[in-house]
Amino acid sequence: MATIKDIAKKAGVSIGTVDRVLHNRGKVAPAKKELILKIIEELDYQPNDAAQRLTLLRKKLRFAFFVIDPAEHPFFQDVLKGAKQKAEELAQYGIEVDFYLMKGPEDAIEISDFRPDGIVTLDLGWMQPVIRRAHEQGIPIVYYNHPSNDTQGLAYVGCDYYNAGRIAAGLCALVSNKKGVVGILSEPGADGASYCDRVRGFRKEIQSCYPKMQIVEPDVLKFENDMGAEAVHMLRKYPELNLIYLVNPRDYQVCPIIHAVAREAGRDDINIITNDLTEPQRVMFSEGFISATICQEPEYQGAKPLELLCRYVAFNETPEKKEYYTKLSIHISQNV
Repeated sequence: MATIKDIAKKAGVSIGTVDRVLHNRGKVAPAKKELILKIIEELDYQPNDAAQRLTLLRKKLRFAFFVIDPAEHPFFQDVLKGAKQKAEELAQYGIEVDFYLMKGPEDAIEISDFRPDGIVTLDLGWMQPVIRRAHEQGIPIVYYNHPSNDTQGLAYVGCDYYNAGRIAAGLCALVSNKKGVVGILSEPGADGASYCDRVRGFRKEIQSCYPKMQIVEPDVLKFENDMGAEAVHMLRKYPELNLIYLVNPRDYQVCPIIHAVAREAGRDDINIITNDLTEPQRVMFSEGFISATICQEPEYQGAKPLELLCRYVAFNETPEKKEYYTKLSIHISQNV
């Protein structure tokens, strides 16, 4: 019976290249792909899923998945959903996935307590002790959602935040006929890459492509205390403001507050652009408080890192690239 190794040898390629053709993933030169498919047919190759499953069952792998508690940040509800669905698939092969819901630094655990075979995590400040210990013990790490500068990490699965900011700028231009006056708002402490890169991409796109648009204030406005009071102050200070780019808030309740303030001033022309699509946002779409939002495939961010870990630990398959960017999709009330 022919094996992947036999096909690779006859085609003069690596086993990984044959695997990419078999599973229709990754890039393979058309001519090389055609040759591999021809050899597969000639050798009458039949995938041996049973052998693969037996290999995994013998390894008895265990992964650790660290995620922000959805009660703290609703976005991670869908990340957790995708990860748990993938964990159910892996369970058929004897792979266990332990989930750790985190609210803060006190929830980061010492991995020496259980030493997993692989870790999926966000690159957060409070996770650094766990990350350092993992590297010391040779435990592979796949990052998601928060881009990492850790060269030892296997890969990053998540959003291209700079591009997300550019898309937000395009949406603002679209709803304002390229003449809008926009304020960028965020919650305090939002200083990670997901925030900084979005704002950088947003500003650059406005400056480069929409010269008739204006971003108010040199710095991003932030809700430091009472969001309602800040919204009142902002709209009164900038009566010409007709666009809000709302970046990284956990609580989107500021959206109805902004509209209420605008209505009191006799205005109905405020458009709010957000990121992601949590349950609170769905409600606000139905009530007309949000004009559009940019989504980043949270379920993929939960599932793909586990797939990459499994292939690396079980079959020594290094990820084909360091960054697996999610698709960015635009949602308006009609497709929410």
